[in-house]
Amino acid sequence: MGVKTKLLSTLFDDKTINVIQKLLNKKDIFYLRDLSRESKVSLATTYRIIQKCLEIGLVEKQIQGKFTFYKIKRDSDAFQSLYEMLVGKPEDLLSNLRKRLSPARLFFSKKDKSKFFVVGKNINKGKVEFHIKSEAEKIGIEPKILFLSPEQFQEMRQMGMLEELI
Repeated sequence: MGVKTKLLSTLFDDKTINVIQKLLNKKDIFYLRDLSRESKVSLATTYRIIQKCLEIGLVEKQIQGKFTFYKIKRDSDAFQSLYEMLVGKPEDLLSNLRKRLSPARLFFSKKDKSKFFVVGKNINKGKVEFHIKSEAEKIGIEPKILFLSPEQFQEMRQMGMLEELI
């Protein structure tokens, strides 16, 4: 058992961990009942957990007529902190991908972690897309990938178009 897993299982009960794990995999809006069913946690318990998530800004509530939907706020500080605790810092993700995809150079936007820039010549686009998508899927990100030649990358950087890259 990893240190993170042991820490989480000590601090939180299994029901909370199950709900949070399923919640982090949500890509769009979801119903409370679906989350309850997927996590195998009672509706009342799931509701209490989601109320705590609302309080800290991890999810937002949307009411449309008689229906209540929820959506995870991936750009919130709460999501970023939880993500770093469970998965690691985005820079760690980038570092791991860079090792796998060498000699291509890989960057992503500081503002929008779903935007990936791959720089190089004769890049196996299929392999790169596979690795980026598989890593991004773990954290619920739908990646947007732009392939650039080194010359294109330099021109865009000189124009100030790529200032927000890590």
